[in-house]
Amino acid sequence: MNASFGLATTGLAGPEGGEPENPVGTVYLGLSTPEGEELAQKIYYPGVGRSTLKTIAARRALDFLRRYLINSNEAD
Repeated sequence: MNASFGLATTGLAGPEGGEPENPVGTVYLGLSTPEGEELAQKIYYPGVGRSTLKTIAARRALDFLRRYLINSNEAD
């Protein structure tokens, strides 16, 4: 797709599923940069509900990219 960055989310929004090491409310964020760097975050929001968790995950993913861009510009 000729994209400079890749941004991904996945997780367990519930209401069912989950395991002790990945309970409902667990979200994973992924970021791939033009330099080939691959970054990941695991976050946990217990008890917020499926719809709210999906909104939080999308916002956190965009914030993950925003913070990367801010920090990468500081290195220049």
